[in-house]
Amino acid sequence: MKNTKSVALILIVLIIIGVLALSGRAYYFLTKKMPKSGGCTLEARICPDGSAVGRSDPNCEFAPCPTDEASDWKIYKNEEYGFEMRYPKWWNVYELNERILFKDAPLEDIPDEWFSVNIKNNEYDFSNYDFSKEKMVDKITGKEEINISDIKGFRYTFYPKSEIYILTKYIILNYKGQGWALSYGYDLSQELENQMLSTFRFLK
Repeated sequence: MKNTKSVALILIVLIIIGVLALSGRAYYFLTKKMPKSGGCTLEARICPDGSAVGRSDPNCEFAPCPTDEASDWKIYKNEEYGFEMRYPKWWNVYELNERILFKDAPLEDIPDEWFSVNIKNNEYDFSNYDFSKEKMVDKITGKEEINISDIKGFRYTFYPKSEIYILTKYIILNYKGQGWALSYGYDLSQELENQMLSTFRFLK
């Protein structure tokens, strides 16, 4: 009987030692091996290849994208409103007052793919903004935070009130006292969407 108790006691001691050893190794791994964020904000920038990069030390700047497949695209630069972006070389650009329209067809034709930049007179009041009240909106299906040219905004996915009832994406931003709206149809490929958004930037 005494032998049985002794064996049980030894097993308990061994189990405790094993648990402590594993805890020590886990602590070492988490504190020494895992990379530290350095206090950088958890934001992501979309790269042309569809991947995303975050901010890193020492200055919490976005890490470079792995490739730039849009390097042979055309560059549109608007000094009046202070922005530039790349677009496919087979697309056309139309300046319609405070709206810049990029599309793969003549202006009067219905395009397969398009991208629009609208500049508003006033900034969006994000604290009270209700996208569902926009005249064009019929049904909202999604909302997410997004970072464009180091400016935080929001991307909405919705069905518009129009004869062409196609899912549309709409990004709203504020920059230098003006509201900006980047919109495009859901038929724009994911690759083109990522590439165009990654090349959009405000001129400092």
